[in-house]
Amino acid sequence: MSLYRTVLALVVTALFCVGPARAQERTIRVGVPAGALVQLVQVLAPAFQAETGIAVTATELNPTAPLSDAGADAALLPRRIAERLPSTSQVPSRVIFSGDVILVGSRAEMARVRGLKDIRKALRWIASARGAYMSSSAALGTRDLELSLWQSIGVNVQTRSTWYLEGRGDEAGVLRQAGSMGAYLLVERMTWASQENRRGLEVLVEGDPVLRTDYVSYLVRETSQDARAWLDWLSSEPARTVIASFSLNGVRVFTPATGSDAEGPPSKT
Repeated sequence: MSLYRTVLALVVTALFCVGPARAQERTIRVGVPAGALVQLVQVLAPAFQAETGIAVTATELNPTAPLSDAGADAALLPRRIAERLPSTSQVPSRVIFSGDVILVGSRAEMARVRGLKDIRKALRWIASARGAYMSSSAALGTRDLELSLWQSIGVNVQTRSTWYLEGRGDEAGVLRQAGSMGAYLLVERMTWASQENRRGLEVLVEGDPVLRTDYVSYLVRETSQDARAWLDWLSSEPARTVIASFSLNGVRVFTPATGSDAEGPPSKT
């Protein structure tokens, strides 16, 4: 019986020791759209934890729902998505890095837009040549950009059923559809770079400033000091180094924000 009591005492002592340790574990959830941003958070997380002791997990956001419904402490979103979500202007935020949208198409592209730097000129040439064009995905806000560009050159794509094709799904899904049709498509570079099989598509037009995408970090749960530490750390030199070196299939896809770029939208921080 004495042996039983001794073992029991050891077990109880161990539970009391482990319990507080577990209670002290610190972790935050960062909401992101599905895709390459999840991979980026997974790469940033170990560096952040090494400095702060705070673990980070990525959780998928619904790009049409308010951030408050996401169950996340912080969020990392393309500005095009964030601007159409309720309440994003009311929480602390900061531009962390930028990426860009590119125009891809087949090697045998009809409109001969390869190498252009002016995306509006490229779209005009595509419309004139009636080259097969697939609508962008709405998942990362690229659809909004695309429609604004068509509107700016006076092309109503809703009336162009002979060459304008409606894409369905997320960016990776629409990219696959464009490849199967040999169609032109505006897509985020990070989505393009993440694909092993690009189905014969190539980058045709890039570098126009209007194609830049700013990515913004939001402090969703303002009472969380750990989430605030994440927001602040993302602008640090260690975080910038990780972001600058992040690549997908050998392609570097993001540029850390600097100076006035990092100020971004109004912030309470």
